[in-house]
Amino acid sequence: MAHDYEEFRVYVVEVCQGCSWNHLTVSSVLGNGPPDTVGTT
Repeated sequence: MAHDYEEFRVYVVEVCQGCSWNHLTVSSVLGNGPPDTVGTT
């Protein structure tokens, strides 16, 4: 996916069986970045 998309978000969620809540543990933005425009006119 990182090669196919400029930017996307990835979330790691912990599911607590004790309290029945989902807790966000990690959030990251990944991807190959915006297209290179250096030298193009």
